[in-house]
Amino acid sequence: KRYSKDDTTNFRGGLLGELVPQGYCRSQVLDRACFEVPLGQMEGPFESEYGCHLILVSERMNCPKLDGGETKLVQTSDGDVFGTLVPSQQVGQVGAGFFIGQVGYWLFVFLAGGILAELITNLM
Repeated sequence: KRYSKDDTTNFRGGLLGELVPQGYCRSQVLDRACFEVPLGQMEGPFESEYGCHLILVSERMNCPKLDGGETKLVQTSDGDVFGTLVPSQQVGQVGAGFFIGQVGYWLFVFLAGGILAELITNLM
């Protein structure tokens, strides 16, 4: 916080927060580094047009070719400084719960539609 010259991130200790998909970052150096740095490893310093940076990627979503199944960094104990890699929810993955919910929904719609059609037919 004390040495950062970036007024937009210095109050957070220089943390950039969540970044958008690759190719949207203003700095090509930072954009490339965020997708090349292995999860859970401190890398740097990187120099960009915005200054010098240290990068620690704590989670990446929808990058299974880069990270495999372990995609989130979680601190499991006080002594665990950089955390432990664990699986995280990937956008677009369909689990059993989602599938069962969809089947239930469409069965309900089908049955309700049939009952409604029967009621309308009997009223006419």
